[in-house]
Amino acid sequence: MAGQIYQRLALLGFSIPVFWLALLLTLFFSLTLGWLPVSGRFDLLYTVKTVSGFAIIDAWLSDSIWRHEMIMSALRHMVLPVLTLAVAPTTEVIRLMRISTI
Repeated sequence: MAGQIYQRLALLGFSIPVFWLALLLTLFFSLTLGWLPVSGRFDLLYTVKTVSGFAIIDAWLSDSIWRHEMIMSALRHMVLPVLTLAVAPTTEVIRLMRISTI
């Protein structure tokens, strides 16, 4: 019973277009619940000089006393894109693991 549920969720996750999943996740986690930011690399409170082009490294290399808050802001802004891009490969791994154990 649980195996069939996992299989169907994996198929659903693999079938959803990535751009549509991104819109749904943004709508739910950002606009409905308010847990995550909608867009950007940092909150508008911080000005970070671009050194490497990677938000976490740029925040770490800054001379601001708010360095740790800037790193947390960059991590919060990365959650939705990382989650969106990780869904399709994760569902494929779930499907392959299920096939290999049967």
